[in-house]
This record gives sequence, structure tokens and C-alpha cells, in this order.
Amino acid sequence: MNRHSWRAIHESAYQIVPMQLVYSLAKHSIAMYILTMNTTNYDNRRFSRDELLEVIREHHVFPGAYPITVIARSDSAFFAMLHSLLEELQGESTFQITERPSSKQNYASYRIEIYVESAETALYRRERIGAMDGVLMLL
Repeated sequence: MNRHSWRAIHESAYQIVPMQLVYSLAKHSIAMYILTMNTTNYDNRRFSRDELLEVIREHHVFPGAYPITVIARSDSAFFAMLHSLLEELQGESTFQITERPSSKQNYASYRIEIYVESAETALYRRERIGAMDGVLMLL
């Protein structure tokens, strides 16, 4: 395994993320990290929806909790929009949001845990959250 082979989801595509950020987030949450070997055909291209679903199914049990981490500017208006969207998406299903501001308070990671019935539902909700104004990165 090669440390340069870690990738994270961003706008429904996998992009290389600075290792310092990956290590920092890995210490504090169960964000979805995908390990791809350098010999795969995944380099420099978007994953198809089927490939994304396959990876999600490999790393999570459904029905069950599904973690998502959002990086955005630290802003109470963003938190309110995120909370409102999650209420809409989750309906009566449970969710939890934990906000962790950066050291200078300019950015925040919003660690979300949603309860979902399937990988398809998890991916749909992930896409909706990623499409919000203000989302800088989705892990």
C-alpha cells in the first residue's frame, strides 16, 4: 500500500487530498476513505455511480449508520442550512451533526451520521449534501 493512493469523495468524484488533512480527519471521525492501489484503472477519472455504490457497500453495513464529513467555512447560516437539509432528507430517521471549527475559526468540519436503509440512499443523500452552497469538501 502506498500513502499516495488514498482518495476521498469530493463532488461525487475522487480527488487526491493532502495527507495532513486525511490524517487529521482520520483521527477524529469515521470518514469514508477509499484505498486504491496504483495498479487500478481509477487514476485521473471520475468513478461511475455503480463503482461508487460498490465501494460504499464494501465499507458499510445497510441498513445502518453512514458517516459523512463536510468541510465548509465556519458559519452559523451554513449550519442552519445543513440541519434543515438533513431534516428534509432524513424525515423521521435519525441523524447527528457535530461541528468542529478549525484552529483559526475560519473553517469547520461538520461530522454527520445519518441512518440509511441502502447504499443507494446513502449516495443520494451524500450527493444532495455535496451540492449545497458553501461545501468546500465532502469526505
